[in-house]
Parts: sequence; structure tokens; C-alpha cells
Amino acid sequence: MAGQYQPDQIRAQLHDAFYGALIDKIRADRYPSSTMMDMIEAGMEGHELQEYVGALLQKVEADRFPSVNMLRRIQNLLD
Repeated sequence: MAGQYQPDQIRAQLHDAFYGALIDKIRADRYPSSTMMDMIEAGMEGHELQEYVGALLQKVEADRFPSVNMLRRIQNLLD
């Protein structure tokens, strides 16, 4: 059965697509949704941590007065 995906592979691809889309939304939104960030943090896997924290850091670096909530989220993810 070459070329066919197993259920675990399909789930992994859908997971990556879903969380990738959410992280892209966070990156694009000036004021990202707390609910969306909570969803990412609850379900992301290890390989998504760097991408997500990178998106949050871009927001912090671009804002003269970064959100304390955003700073705490980053700190909690890195602790």
C-alpha cells in the first residue's frame, strides 16, 4: 500500500496544518485573540513551540509598550 497515509500520519498532517494556520493568524493580527493563543498553547507539540514563541517575540519587539499578557505567555512557555 505504498503512497497511502496511515491514520496517525493524516492526524499529524492535519494537526500541523491547523496549528500552523493559528500561528500564522497570531503573527498577522495586531492584537491576537487570547482564546486562539490559549488553544495553541494547550495543543501545540514541541516542534511548534519555536515557531509560536517566535511569532510572539516579533510582536513584543515591534511594540514600544508590549502587552504584559504577551510577555507572561512567553515567560511561561520558556520556564
